[in-house]
Amino acid sequence: MGIWFADYMQRGLVITNANIQGLMRGIMMPFNAGHGLSADTATLKSSYLNNAINIIIRPPSSVNGSDGLAPMSFVLRDIAFATPPNLPTTWACTNVNMDTPGNDGFGMPNYSVPVHVYMYNYKGVLNDNFEIFWDYNRPSGTTTRSGIDGFIKAF
Repeated sequence: MGIWFADYMQRGLVITNANIQGLMRGIMMPFNAGHGLSADTATLKSSYLNNAINIIIRPPSSVNGSDGLAPMSFVLRDIAFATPPNLPTTWACTNVNMDTPGNDGFGMPNYSVPVHVYMYNYKGVLNDNFEIFWDYNRPSGTTTRSGIDGFIKAF
């Protein structure tokens, strides 16, 4: 794992110019923006990721209880994605994995907390912008895309 926050609260996080390569998981974005607080945004921009799973996003949770967690937004902008060579063919390599864990020791996910994931300029294509959803919160009109383990809708 390149960067991982576990369930520690993160607010106003900005990761810029990261270069994370050769790992099973590049970045697991934070999944706790605090209890009883206003919405927060975590940003990953202008970075290079070359891992089996480059970005993991999971629903909000906390070992201190998942009720009352703050809504979260993620901005993924101008990320260069790659996949390491010579990976076993049984590995499911993805650029963005919308994970839906059970109780894995970091608290039960709170699926009712609003979460928005915005991708800008996907794979270097200017204005290839979309929002990413889990199956449980996807609106009508979503589609799938290679490299995204979730559902997308252009904006």
